[in-house]
Order: sequence, then C-alpha cells, then structure tokens
Amino acid sequence: MSNVNGVEMQPAGDASRKASTSESEHDTEAAHSGTGTGGELKPLVEDDIDSPLGGRNSVFRGMTRVHCCALICCLLVLFGVLAGVGIFLLGHWNASVSNLTEAQESSSAGKGSGASVELAPPVGLEDVNLVVAKLVEDLTQGPGKGAAWAMTAEFVDTFGHRQAGSENLERSIDWLAAFCRDAGFDRVYHENVSIPKWTRGQESATLVSPLIGGAPKKLNMLGLGFSPGTPDGGIEAQVLVVTSWADLVEKAALVTGKIVVYNQQWEGYNKTVVYRTYGAHIASRLGAVAVLVRSLTPFSLATPHTGSQSRPASIAPDWLSARNMPASFAGDYSGVARIPAASITVEDVALLSRIQARGKDVRVRIEMGAFNHPGMVISRNTIAEIQGSVKPDEVVIMGGHMDSWDVGQGATDDAGPSLVCLQALLAMLRLGLRPLRTIRMVFFTAEEIGLYGGAQHYANQVASAAGVEAIHLVAELDHGIFNPLGISLQADFTTQMVARFTASLLGTSTGATRVVSRFTEQSDLNDFKNHNVPFMTLLQGPNNVFRSKVETEFQGDYFLYHHTHADTVDRLIPSQMDKAAATMAAHLYAFASMPERSSHTAPMIYDAADAECTLPTMATCA
Repeated sequence: MSNVNGVEMQPAGDASRKASTSESEHDTEAAHSGTGTGGELKPLVEDDIDSPLGGRNSVFRGMTRVHCCALICCLLVLFGVLAGVGIFLLGHWNASVSNLTEAQESSSAGKGSGASVELAPPVGLEDVNLVVAKLVEDLTQGPGKGAAWAMTAEFVDTFGHRQAGSENLERSIDWLAAFCRDAGFDRVYHENVSIPKWTRGQESATLVSPLIGGAPKKLNMLGLGFSPGTPDGGIEAQVLVVTSWADLVEKAALVTGKIVVYNQQWEGYNKTVVYRTYGAHIASRLGAVAVLVRSLTPFSLATPHTGSQSRPASIAPDWLSARNMPASFAGDYSGVARIPAASITVEDVALLSRIQARGKDVRVRIEMGAFNHPGMVISRNTIAEIQGSVKPDEVVIMGGHMDSWDVGQGATDDAGPSLVCLQALLAMLRLGLRPLRTIRMVFFTAEEIGLYGGAQHYANQVASAAGVEAIHLVAELDHGIFNPLGISLQADFTTQMVARFTASLLGTSTGATRVVSRFTEQSDLNDFKNHNVPFMTLLQGPNNVFRSKVETEFQGDYFLYHHTHADTVDRLIPSQMDKAAATMAAHLYAFASMPERSSHTAPMIYDAADAECTLPTMATCA
C-alpha cells in the first residue's frame, strides 16, 4: 500500500468486486421470487425443480430427508469456516498494508528531521535495544551525565596545550594510561612513535607601508608548523596578494623577491587546506621570500588559524589535476628552499588586498623565531581495550588524538572528542557489557604534525599476524563535539542496516537518528579506510549562526575554533557531549556485536552529495 500525491491507493479490484456482488444479489432475489425477465408468476412443483437436492434430475434422488439435512449442515459449517479464514486473511493483509504505508510516510516525513522509524532488529541483535537503552540512560541521566565535559575541562586545565614533542603531551599520556588501567580495561599499553619536533618561538608580522593612522599596523599572525625562522631582524618585502592558484600563475613573473599573500576563498576545509599545506613550497619555487596564508575558516573574529605544511620532493600532474590546480606546478621540488610561512586573519588579508587594489605598494615585515629540531624524538600512542566475549581477535577501533597545536587548549581538537569516546567505553565497563568483538580505543599522538601516530598503528597492524583483515570497523572523532545529529558511515550493506536500526533507537533520547553515507576524509585512521575497512564518524550540526557556506561538512562549529587561541573547553556544551557519547556507545556496541563480519571486499556505500539513504532499501546510496 502506498499513496501518491497524498491520495491513498486502494487495492486493485475493489470496485469490480462491489459491482459483481450487487449484480449477484439482484439475480438471486429474482430467482427466489419466481420472476424472470417476463415477470410471470408460476406455481412451484417439486418434480419441476432441477436442483442438486431434489427434482427428477437430482444426483441425491432417493436419499432420506435425514441424510439431506445432515449434508446441508456439514456444508454450512464448511462455508462458515472458509468465510472465517477469508475474513482473517483479509484483515491481516489490510493491517500489513496499513503498517507499510505508515512506515513509508514516516520515513518520508522524518528524513532529515530526526524522526525515528521503527525497524525490525537485524538477526542476532534482537536484544540490542535493551543495551542501547541502558547505555543512553547511563550517559545522559546516570553516572556518565556531565562526565565527558568535566573530564575534558580538568584534562585541558591541567595539561594545557599538548604540542607533539612537548613535555605537556608526554605527561598527559602518562596520566591517561594510568586512568585507563584504574578504570578496569582488559588491556592498556603504549606504542612508540618516532616524530619530528618543531618549536614556534617569538613571532610577529607588521604592515610597515602604507602607514595606518600614521603608524605601522600589527597583523594578527600564527606561524605554520615546520616553517623555518627568519634571519635576525626579520624579512621585509613588498607584498603580492593573489586570490587563487590561477591568479598566482598569471602573476608568476611578479613573485620573485615578494611576500606572497594567499587570499583564497573558503570552499570547505578539504578544498582550501592545500593553500596552507603547499602554498609556501609552490611560491618558493617561483622565487617568493615568504608566504602569508588567509586563515582557514568560514567566519572570522580576527583570529589566526595555524596548521601544518607539506614539503614533497616532487608534485605529480595527476595529483594537481585531482585538486584542480595548474599543471605548471608539477615537477621536481627537491631543491626548493624552505621559506617562512604564517597564517594571518581574514580581516588582515582583506586589508592588504584592498590597499593593493588601489595601486599602492604594500610592504610587510615578518619576524619568526621558529626552529626545526634535528633528528626524531619518541612519543607514544595509548591503547585501551575491552576484550570481545566470542570473537576477541576481531576488532573495532575507536580513535582520537591527544596532541594539539601550541595555542588554545586543544579542547575541541581533539581532547573533547577523544574523551567522549572514552566515556562511551567507560559506560560499557560500568554496566558489565562485553560485546562479541574487541573494542580498541587508540589515543593517537602527533596527528597535528603529520599523522605519525596513525601511520605507526596501521603499520603495526599490517605487520601483525592477524593483519588488517582482523579489523571489523574503524571509527574516529576529530572534528570537535557539537550538536550530534547522527553518524556518517561508509560500509557494506549489512553494516549499514545495523547502523540504521541502531539509529532508530536513539530518536527520543539523543535525537541523533540520521545516518548519511558520505565520503569522509578523516585523519589517523585514513589508512584503514583506504584499505576498504568500514568507517564511521559523528555527524554534527552547528550551534552558532555563523554557518559555513559549505553546509555538507556536518562538522558543527569546528572550523570557527580550529587551531586557534579560541580552542578552549568553554566552546563545548556538556549535554551535547553526553548525547555524543551515548550515540557513539550505541553504535560501537552494535557494530562489535553484529553476527556477520563486515566486508572488506563488498562495495562501500557512500554518496558524495551527502544523500541520506532511503529506508529500508537504501536506494539512493546503492
């Protein structure tokens, strides 16, 4: 049963059955009254009746009246039974059609609105609704309520920012391992990771010409990771503002000896980040002496955003083509000089751009005490596991990173998300829940400076006897914790359906009922995702009105605070962290307990346009 344009579609044949019934009743009445087409009345004589029960042609002629009465009673009983069965089946069919119609209408009305659609549990997960209810209650109403925010606040207030290679980070790692051991995890251990070390030092950027109000103007800046420092006295040079890669190519002859300022537009993080990561390297090849990059954010309040850089030995044409970058940038970069690079605010870039547009020379002085330490230092991933009850060798990995940049507190990136995941597992320990498979929480190190912790963990898994095939699913939180809407999942069809059933249980408690299947770039666990291991992350909406023009990223307010002094714990809301922990706990438990093994070979279901899969067929994502 379905409806079209709001009109309920009736089962085929109803009208014809009604017409046929009416005609039949009319004919029977006419026969019993003795009337025919002529309308003449005739007396009824027994021998003239050509009926099954009497008359000269009856097959029952000669039977006694008792026999006939008994036969009639039997036939009446048989007709009654058949009629009852028919009425039951018709009622059951109508109810089924009605339920299907209601489910389709509910799915259509609830899509994207957080409405909950009741689904049958997947085979083997019939009791997961009870487990989910306990987890949600624990994390939103019970002992876990407010715990994620309180732990995050104490953690960042105690250890501050945790730059890779710093003592702050290593002390926080020691504390985290001790906490997990005391909490009762089955196994807690470290993985050593060799990482580079970079120190910021004192830094400044100043507009020296033209003067603003008769004086030089300080520009709000943050040096980019692995930038070299400037010579004593800094670098002072004329500025060349460019708005895009194509604009840089057009002005390539003017680059030599200049400070290139990138005034690129925000097109979402994944498209825009290449200006920060490769901008200095490409400009240096063209002869620039330094680079200033517009901060990567959809909205600015004069806050610079830092981040890392890349210095490849070569850039391939196909890599450039995939990012819509000019083919002329391809080639050998092994001899390209490393030049100072910093991020400045959206407002300051706009100022420099306006002055240049008026035809005036713009000069800036940059001073940076940044230093790249020789060699490598040792840091550590921290791993805590709940062993599986039936399939302990099959593993669900949950990841977040404990390092941060050396500004702010690193609360949204990534202490808060990591500790939300920890709270999800602590709820399982409190409730005595042990899923079929092992759940492994990995607190990665050195993510910010180049995904060193994630790369090491992947290499260790590849080298292990079980290999990557032992990994059932990976999940990662590395884009803040804001308003949880549901999850984003790349997975095979069976795993997708487990997620949709689990999400349907969260409607009245967390509201995080959405499941989208989108191509999601993450960080430390990307190597597993690229190996076709199913991948999940949290889907989030913004709290503020400063919404990105790129709404499909579902990352809340993350890029308002990303890599800034404003990344502090007061950006996080306790109730939202509780709902996020409950959402993650529910899905992690369901994935770790589903009877079937997730597929590493079946096609991953995802949609680049962030389409929500249609229940129950997921037709839009197949």
